[in-house]
Amino acid sequence: MSVQAGLRRWPLLTRLLFGVDIAVPVGQNHWDYSTLVLKAAILRYGRVGMSMLDVGTGGAGLLAIYAAKRQHARVTAVDVREEALNSARRVAAANDAVVEFRRSDLLSAIREDEHFDLITFNPPYVPTEVGRARGLARKEPPEVWDGGHDGSQVLARFLDVVAPRVHNDGSRALVGFNRRHVPVPVVAQRVADCGLVIEDILTRHWNPSAVLVIGSTRARPEATRPPARTIAREL
Repeated sequence: MSVQAGLRRWPLLTRLLFGVDIAVPVGQNHWDYSTLVLKAAILRYGRVGMSMLDVGTGGAGLLAIYAAKRQHARVTAVDVREEALNSARRVAAANDAVVEFRRSDLLSAIREDEHFDLITFNPPYVPTEVGRARGLARKEPPEVWDGGHDGSQVLARFLDVVAPRVHNDGSRALVGFNRRHVPVPVVAQRVADCGLVIEDILTRHWNPSAVLVIGSTRARPEATRPPARTIAREL
């Protein structure tokens, strides 16, 4: 295991960054670069008492637990892997965080009448062949890292199913990804294909990841498509 990967599984560092204690093995890294930017985006675009859906919450459930504790959010967290949900439930219980966990392939277990102010997603974004070459298949389940042939396949599926909620409910989607694997213009095109708009692009100069804040002109007529040469805004 590399030093970098070891740091992302170090409970003390996770507690310092997120205020969450990881007292049980979670079967994967606690966080990645995208998780860090998503945390800052939740603070910027969330509010106390909001409703939030965390898609692909992972074995640590970090963003879900962070939002539940930091912003007293009403959080539903979903993941396609039952083993990830089981460990995330244990982490939440150890941190006295109230989070509803459900097994779900993206939004398949979310009812149409459920409304969320924020929908967060840190998708698998590593291109399949890149991940295989790096030996990721020996370290973590493919659901954690495999983003398909160009890294954007799972993200595209998410945008397809989340678009109706963003359009009809006025929800915002916060999507994180690593720009070394998936360039911003690729994701921007995926967003445009769903009739959605990018309201903001958040990053940090030292961090290769970005978070796209995605909304709908139906819900917020003032939202406009960013220029093609939009520069990611520093947090």
